[in-house]
Amino acid sequence: IYNWMEREIDMEQFKHYLLKFKWLIIAIIAIIIVATIITLVVKNKAIDVKGDVDVEFSGYDKSGNAALTEGSEEKIERKLLVQALKQSKFKNKEVIDMIKNGDEDDIDPMNFNNEEQKKLEKAEKIYDSVELDTYNDSNLSNGDKTTVKLSVKKGISDDYKLKVKEFKKSFKAKGLKKPKTVT
Repeated sequence: IYNWMEREIDMEQFKHYLLKFKWLIIAIIAIIIVATIITLVVKNKAIDVKGDVDVEFSGYDKSGNAALTEGSEEKIERKLLVQALKQSKFKNKEVIDMIKNGDEDDIDPMNFNNEEQKKLEKAEKIYDSVELDTYNDSNLSNGDKTTVKLSVKKGISDDYKLKVKEFKKSFKAKGLKKPKTVT
């Protein structure tokens, strides 16, 4: 009988504390829910590299060429690789920071443990799911349009698809030199 009464008193105290601190408990639960949602949204967010695309034109009018600028191409590749590493759950923050900063030449994969090497292999497969192409990039005249397109290959399992926003971005050829005519 004593244990039953003791439990009843404990339940009464518990109910009392629940009522007394209900707003605090609700706030804590709300914070946990919001933090979980934010974590999921950030983790599953596709990166957008469209703003990093820049094209340079070279050559002569009617035979000009277009290509991504070296800086633009490197910046895009670094962002895509970092995203692939994150998706593969590669946790070596030092390596990720080195790639972000363009210091990937200093990275020696032989120094990685077995788990990191497996995650790096997965990241490479994820990275390979993306195609970055330039269309109508040769025999250009001033005013012609060239297009840069980023797409994720079709038919790839979601585990190996890079989370990136696909896009097409067009540029008008300019600055191509006028050819000199020989008489």
